[in-house]
Amino acid sequence: MSHDSDVRKLLTIVQKAEQEKRDMTSHDAVNHPISCGYLLEFCQKSYCAENLNFVMAIDKYRDDCSLLDLKEPAGIRSCKEMADKIWADFLSCNSPNEVSVPYADREETERRMKSPESYGPKLFDVAIQDAMKTLQKDIVTRFVKAPQYTEMLNKLKSVVEDTTTNASNQYEIELPMKSFLTEERINGSKEFSLEEILNDRVLYLEMSNYLSKLFKTENLKCARQVRRFEELAKEKKLEELKEFAWGIYLNFIAPGSPFEISCTNLERKRVQLRLGCPTKEMFDGIKESTITVLKQDHKSFCATIQPKALKDRLKEDQSGGGGKKSFLSMLKIF
Repeated sequence: MSHDSDVRKLLTIVQKAEQEKRDMTSHDAVNHPISCGYLLEFCQKSYCAENLNFVMAIDKYRDDCSLLDLKEPAGIRSCKEMADKIWADFLSCNSPNEVSVPYADREETERRMKSPESYGPKLFDVAIQDAMKTLQKDIVTRFVKAPQYTEMLNKLKSVVEDTTTNASNQYEIELPMKSFLTEERINGSKEFSLEEILNDRVLYLEMSNYLSKLFKTENLKCARQVRRFEELAKEKKLEELKEFAWGIYLNFIAPGSPFEISCTNLERKRVQLRLGCPTKEMFDGIKESTITVLKQDHKSFCATIQPKALKDRLKEDQSGGGGKKSFLSMLKIF
């Protein structure tokens, strides 16, 4: 289990507020991505998400804008396009998601939009102020009394307790339910796409065994779990989806996780933002980076495939349970 400093930091913030007999501040709730995700679920279920959506859009704009070179025309153009979208989505009088912004703040923001390169990530600093006040006065005070807050707090405590006591929980990789391989397909070519490998139990286990000898199975395992997460998302089982998302985060993405993959801080943040309110797309950045790494070993793996051995694996799998879950359908990692 991960010794995630971000989880510990948020738990400290929440417990400090409780000790001081005060509510969590909107600043803390919004600026920590994990709590922001649980706050978002509360807002969506309470039909009051417009201000938080606005704040989150600005936060994403700040992150993305900070990566641009605003001395170059391409950077300025990208910055303006992102700013224009926020204006159209939240500040335009024609927007169905229009947020209430004081007239003076709106005027100042409109003036800033004429030269976004001069303000960069700070372009919406004035416009966001009233939304943050609304979150503090109305939304966060109700959030801390809501089931989502209790759920978040219990999850944080559980994660920290597991790491503190060195709980020996096993994390299971859910393999494809069956193999679609045929002898004809094996005879036809030794080239199997990553898509085929991630969806076929026999091929997945073969590549996993190959990568384990190189001590680098983490990206394959992560990519498979993300694939399973996307399948669960289509089934719209929210509570199961949350647990699955947390499992991927704690075992592959959190700093110090057992099978930590390489990802940027922004990719990690965007996963954290959705742990409390998961969506099918929340791991898109992670999926892209893991697939990129897997491509480096893909050809060499295919080159090692022995058709006869693969046929034997296929027969063994078919005799071990067919389409039902057999001992091969789950792979435990420690």
